[in-house]
Amino acid sequence: MNKRLKQLLKILKELYSIDFIKKIALNTKFIKRDSKITVEIFLSLCLFSGEDLCRSSLLQLSTRIGAMEDITISPQALDQRFNKESVAFLKTVFQQMLEKQNRILRNDNALLRTLFKSIKVVDSTTIPLPENLKSTYRGSGGSSSDAAAKIQLEYELFTGNFIQCDVIEGVSNDADYLPTLEKGIEPNDLHLKDLGYFKAEHFKYIEKCGAYYLSKIKSTTAMYIKNDTPEIMSNGKVRKDTLYKRIDIEEIVKPLVEGQTIELLDIYIGKITKFKTRLIVTKLTAEYKKKREENFLKVAKRKSKKNIDKNTYWTSINIYITNISAETIDKEQLHNI
Repeated sequence: MNKRLKQLLKILKELYSIDFIKKIALNTKFIKRDSKITVEIFLSLCLFSGEDLCRSSLLQLSTRIGAMEDITISPQALDQRFNKESVAFLKTVFQQMLEKQNRILRNDNALLRTLFKSIKVVDSTTIPLPENLKSTYRGSGGSSSDAAAKIQLEYELFTGNFIQCDVIEGVSNDADYLPTLEKGIEPNDLHLKDLGYFKAEHFKYIEKCGAYYLSKIKSTTAMYIKNDTPEIMSNGKVRKDTLYKRIDIEEIVKPLVEGQTIELLDIYIGKITKFKTRLIVTKLTAEYKKKREENFLKVAKRKSKKNIDKNTYWTSINIYITNISAETIDKEQLHNI
């Protein structure tokens, strides 16, 4: 059995008794009367059918349920179960599972709600499509599909609401979606960003809106500190390119012991207009470093990257930037978040 499926089944058993599932179903009005399609059957169908769920016809799905549960269900009866109540039911199940797996949400929910109005997470996934759709949904081609759709999804952790859900061309970059995300930024939001959305100007905009960001940082990002002794030109003016000194993260990481976390409060990023941010660096244990290296090599192989040695030290650290002050949340809490 797939590892992820095993973990999912374990979490479901820990989290849900049949009575608890039925309570969710009643609260979301998924259950209104007795039905052959019980909450257990519906949940099993939606969780464990994988990609096949969306590709199968109603007749195929009803036949599958009949074979597994030894009952007779018509395609029409199954069709009626896919409604706004079933969406609310599955959404609540998803939110409960998320909180069960997330120690910060489970233990520090009250603190986070005090500090932030919302916590918004955004990510994307790309789905290959039949080639005849490439004029509408272009893929990246090459080893990937010529036709693909990208789903952009923004999710709010406190409420379980999906804020943005757009289907766009697979060839588009995640950073191209930032203008859409920026329309929804409000004061005291906390935005958690995947590296695909990493853009210095976007973080500056979040801060300008009175909101907060917490993001990993790209290995290619130049980081600076202020130069206390900038070069003075003959006309008495300061040379602008000497106002900041670039720092070497690799040199900073070398003396750290496994599991140690440090922070630098006055770091500047941005090629043209630099802005100050807070930098948190954690040196990973050997176990986590090994996992990171394995994933790093898989991605490099998939993307046909040949020159990867110069960045392998990056797999030994977690490194974040944020505009949340050290007085508000300490470096260990930020790592957990």
